Amino acid sequence: MKSRIIGIIISAVLLCSCAVTKQYEKAVQTNTIPVYENYLSEFPKSKYKSDVENRLYNLKDEKAYSIAVVQNSIDSYSKYLREFPYGKYASTVKTKKNALEKEKMERDTWNIAMTQNTISAYENYLQQYPYGMYASNARTKKEVLEKEKKERDIWNATAKTNTIATYETFLQQYPNSSYNKDAQKRILELKEFESWQTAQNNNTTQSYQLYLSSYPNGKYSEDAENMIDKLKEEEEEKVWQTAKKTNSIAGYKKYISYFPSGKYIENANAKIIDLEVSKIMSGQYGQMPAMEKRGYGYGEISDLEIKNQTSYTLTILYSGPSSKRLIIPPYKTRSISLTNGNYRIAASVSASNVRPFAGTEKLSGGNYGVSYYISTSYSRH
Repeated sequence: MKSRIIGIIISAVLLCSCAVTKQYEKAVQTNTIPVYENYLSEFPKSKYKSDVENRLYNLKDEKAYSIAVVQNSIDSYSKYLREFPYGKYASTVKTKKNALEKEKMERDTWNIAMTQNTISAYENYLQQYPYGMYASNARTKKEVLEKEKKERDIWNATAKTNTIATYETFLQQYPNSSYNKDAQKRILELKEFESWQTAQNNNTTQSYQLYLSSYPNGKYSEDAENMIDKLKEEEEEKVWQTAKKTNSIAGYKKYISYFPSGKYIENANAKIIDLEVSKIMSGQYGQMPAMEKRGYGYGEISDLEIKNQTSYTLTILYSGPSSKRLIIPPYKTRSISLTNGNYRIAASVSASNVRPFAGTEKLSGGNYGVSYYISTSYSRH
């Protein structure tokens, strides 16, 4: 009986061993991770355990490596090395990881250089990576910045010198510079300033007018206009004082010709009338007909009505508190208002063979009238 039981056991063991072998061979033939994992789960003490575990490890190694290569990142390679530090591809992965880390370091250095965008930043990159993947670009950018710096340094020196000649030289050297508009603007400003200085040095109305003709809306246009007004006032005052000093008709007429809208124009005309009356009364003249008082008044003004009963243009000069000139066409009547007071009066017509008339009148307010005519007398021989 005992021997029969032992035989059954041996048969069972042999059958079991046969099943393990068949499953192993099937797993090897399938050669997948799930099959190997399932085999180890069913036969944890199989004599093929070590071999299956090795096969499973190798498959997982292959899979992890494939994923790492596809992702091709520092993280993917780091993960592979953590899981398979002694894997089939450990050495290759380390090499790839190191290459990516170097690329990252270079890329980080390049990004810093790009962010700073300075000559020193690009020089730093080139010192570390003279043959790097961005080396050519770095050299180009460095050259551009160096040219810009040179241009900027020359511009700063030009601006410091601040002369038309240096700005023109700069424009010749850098015709497409970003500073060209500033250079052209400063040239115009300096030319205007030179024109203004010339005007100031000459200090004449003509020099200031010349400045205004070139720069009507210039920086100093208001100052130029003020100086012209000031110089005209000074010149007018000078001419007027000279006229008063000489006290001649020519002197006052000169003032009027120079300053037809001057502040002394009324005085000048009055002075001319006074002098013309004095000239007439110092020579030969006929007696002026007396004015007829036609109405009385108590104001400071007298109103005169004058009739020209001649065939000539009549000019009457009133020299007194308000010296005035009145011109009356032939056979016309004109009126004039004068401030009350004593007047010297002279009259002449547009005929060379008719002598002037002169006389005096005292106006005391009210209305006056007078008629002028020509009488002809013949001398007896």
